[in-house]
Amino acid sequence: RHMWYNYQYLMRHIPQDDGVTLLEVNPFSEEELFMVGGKSLTDFSKVDRIGGGIIGGNRDSVKKWHELFYTVFKRYLSEERFAGKDQSVMATTCIETDFCLLLPAKDNVRMLGFQWSYNRWFYLEAYFRGLGEREPAKLSNLYNIPRDILSD
Repeated sequence: RHMWYNYQYLMRHIPQDDGVTLLEVNPFSEEELFMVGGKSLTDFSKVDRIGGGIIGGNRDSVKKWHELFYTVFKRYLSEERFAGKDQSVMATTCIETDFCLLLPAKDNVRMLGFQWSYNRWFYLEAYFRGLGEREPAKLSNLYNIPRDILSD
């Protein structure tokens, strides 16, 4: 850990909404949001939509996320889909459950009055530290698509 972070609270900003907070490194396409019978058939193995390194939420949300994620993970295995990239399973879980609070990634943050270059894959870290300039939103709100259109 870098000495700049010593003696600092790294979790200063936690969303108040229920759900697990994830980084959206690249936006979903409209086609990726479609489901058949309530299930996403999109192959996310060759695209990046969700950052898998950092997640956050209250205790109940993280517990529920664990159950939702592993339900989808087990289905990936039973359908012989590639499950070796956790971001793919995370993206599918977000689409099927709308339980994720997605924070769109950003390459720069303002801190102490200065603009700082930031690797977009670590923007969620900046958000939790209180440096983020955006708030996460449910997938259906982020894309302004009513939940009933996302299924079937």
